[in-house]
Amino acid sequence: MFIDLLFAFSMAVHAPIIAPGLPDMQAPDVLEVDYILPAQRVVPYGTDGVLRQLSNVALSPDAQTAFDREFAVAPYFGAFAVSKDGGWGYSTGSNSLGAAREVALAECLSVNSVCTIHTELIPVGYVAIGPGDVTLSPETAGHYNDTTTNTPFFAMAVSADGAYSKVWGYSSQAEADAQALADCDSYRITDLPIPAMPCVLLPRAGKK
Repeated sequence: MFIDLLFAFSMAVHAPIIAPGLPDMQAPDVLEVDYILPAQRVVPYGTDGVLRQLSNVALSPDAQTAFDREFAVAPYFGAFAVSKDGGWGYSTGSNSLGAAREVALAECLSVNSVCTIHTELIPVGYVAIGPGDVTLSPETAGHYNDTTTNTPFFAMAVSADGAYSKVWGYSSQAEADAQALADCDSYRITDLPIPAMPCVLLPRAGKK
């Protein structure tokens, strides 16, 4: 089972446009989402990802196929969770490593009694973030860094689980902020037992 990112991308008219291996490290089964708010700085990374193995648990043939064909070639942030019984679950395209872990574990635990993180998918050069730092998936970062829609009143909101929304063309900053948060919130993952990952406004990049 797996989860991919969800997003919203809209204008004021509301027309949507829509590492090195660590084989002996065992990841804990419960991990916190790693945004420490409020959001003050977007941490930049390139588009290339790297796999970081945390567990020596052998993958079943089906899990190995899913790992090779779907997970390993996907964009960061991602996590692949496994059960000793051969089950698995994974997430890709999250905006934070903590969220990717939580979603992958929830996916795996939806069909297995015990799961652990096997491998993480992280950006090249990834380091743990500090208070106020926000990481983004490559797709989300592409919209954040695109300044062509940065009218006087625009806003972008993201959730750690991969949801995002960028809006522009509003008559006030408060209106743009509210709409970005509302649009983003409608795309958050709500069908898994994971910690709440609310949408947050990003610092404004490239404001004209």
